Amino acid sequence: MVIGTISALLFAFVLFYGWPKFREAPFYQIVCCLTITDSLHLLLQWLIVYPSLFGLVPEGSFLDWLQNSVVGQNGLDFTDQALFVFVTLITLNRFAVFIAQPLLILFTKRTTPITILVSLLLLILLCFFREKAQSGKHFDETQMMFSHQTQESTGENTIQTVMAVIQYTMPAVNLVCYVFIYLKLRKQRSESISASKSSDRGLLIQAFIESCLLELMRIIDMIPQPADDPTGMSLVSMLINTLKTISSVVNHTCNSLFFLTTNNTVKGVLRSLPCFQNCSHPSKRRPPSVSSVNVSKITLTSKHKNSENS
Repeated sequence: MVIGTISALLFAFVLFYGWPKFREAPFYQIVCCLTITDSLHLLLQWLIVYPSLFGLVPEGSFLDWLQNSVVGQNGLDFTDQALFVFVTLITLNRFAVFIAQPLLILFTKRTTPITILVSLLLLILLCFFREKAQSGKHFDETQMMFSHQTQESTGENTIQTVMAVIQYTMPAVNLVCYVFIYLKLRKQRSESISASKSSDRGLLIQAFIESCLLELMRIIDMIPQPADDPTGMSLVSMLINTLKTISSVVNHTCNSLFFLTTNNTVKGVLRSLPCFQNCSHPSKRRPPSVSSVNVSKITLTSKHKNSENS
């Protein structure tokens, strides 16, 4: 949790510092939204889940109000859902650059904000109708999660099933897209350029890890509480709830860590921060130009550069 918060805040600061250059590439507009989602989720974890874990929520306090507010009741779940949306949009952007160029119409400087907005509106509608079919949502301090007292089976089950199917299939679809990207890059690379092949493998490995983590989060989230433990105080229930929290935090942590450690453009901006410049290169204080958008350690060809920056 601490590592995730530090990495998310650091990556957000890097994006802010280098935004005059980052905004030239629509890809980073999606990355920015993903980073905001991760930061909000981790913030809500600190304000809602962890204080309850240590009994630090006095009745009538701000934290108690937050747990019972609309933001508190829906924030954690919504940011989890938004994570899937933005990771999928990043995958579609990369797939459009390398494989399906006609899809680049969705990821130009003008259309990328529209694509993001439409995706979020669809997600909000799905979450709204799902919550409307449920009632009595409250934060259970014993289980460290929000739960519903009652459910209307017809509407809730239909929307819940649709969202579950989408969330289970998206990680697999994302991984398939990255496999096609990997094969396309391998075909274009010269066999003698081992560094490029290593970068290609790194992209595929990163995509595989992200897809597995997302899929694991959905599987853990669907594990029901034991029927003979309605209070959620048994060891099995506490283990299940702890795994749900950990899987959610890990998924909202890995994105910023991957970008900070594998993306050459992000690492270049990070090294140009004043605190790093004072330690190593005092004369270089300007963030590097993002003339070519390096996506997960890949050096794009000129054709790909023009496509992604369009």
